[in-house]
Amino acid sequence: FSHPLDGCPEKSNTTFMDDLRGWNKLTSRRYIWDYTINYNHFLMPFPNLDVLDLNIRTFVSNGVVGIFEEGASPVGAELGEVRAWVLARLLWNPRLDDTRLVKEFVSRVYGPAAGKVQEFIDIQGEAIRTGGDHVRVFDAPKGRYLGDDVLKRCDRILVEAQGLAGSGDAALSNRIIRLRMPIWYTRFTLAREPKEVLKDQARRLSESGKALGYTHVDAWS
Repeated sequence: FSHPLDGCPEKSNTTFMDDLRGWNKLTSRRYIWDYTINYNHFLMPFPNLDVLDLNIRTFVSNGVVGIFEEGASPVGAELGEVRAWVLARLLWNPRLDDTRLVKEFVSRVYGPAAGKVQEFIDIQGEAIRTGGDHVRVFDAPKGRYLGDDVLKRCDRILVEAQGLAGSGDAALSNRIIRLRMPIWYTRFTLAREPKEVLKDQARRLSESGKALGYTHVDAWS
């Protein structure tokens, strides 16, 4: 799910495309139930923003007449609000560009911190493109795109974003905390750092999750 369904040589993608083209020859009533996050780790980064528009256009060009895009909002999915916006717009008009949609959302929702938030999203996109990992919806925490350097850089940029938000805008500050929680969660889950650092991340994650109404860490618990 980190690469376009049509064009990635990974076997699960190529066999899916064979099925899709085969069904297109048999019936005009094709519906897709599409997964858009990691269901074993709602909060772990799931870098699929670059392919959402490509995949929807692949469905449409192969005769699909209905699409259901499954996420996990509002229980606590990473970048859930961004994906909901992008996917809703693409389902109305598959010709739209998801990169532009992401930038539109960020500029309107994050105000003075928008530049830093966009930088944070771009870093994750670049990490998956250069690392080349195939991301699946039941992955364990793994992959080069979750390297310590990437996670720490993301956290530093979001600290700067929170500073730009200021203390007088609680709503904006909470939006940025929602962005930081997946980084805390992933660093804590990977457990590659000193115990005192991990304890701090776990504490912040727990306190923020409760305050913001998060209910699940995965699809079951």
